[in-house]
Amino acid sequence: MKLYNANFSPNALRVRAVAHELGVDLEIVQVDIRAGDNRAAEFLARNPNAKVPVLEDGNFV
Repeated sequence: MKLYNANFSPNALRVRAVAHELGVDLEIVQVDIRAGDNRAAEFLARNPNAKVPVLEDGNFV
């Protein structure tokens, strides 16, 4: 499972905490919002709202 994460995002922190408690292994993909990574076409394909966190499990987003 992949988590598209921004370190200062409280919602991403919640996802990481719950995954940790459940023992779910996450591949963390850092999204630099200040650099505009969330506005890149690759990220917008996952979340057109350009917000983090985004959790991706195979083909399910």
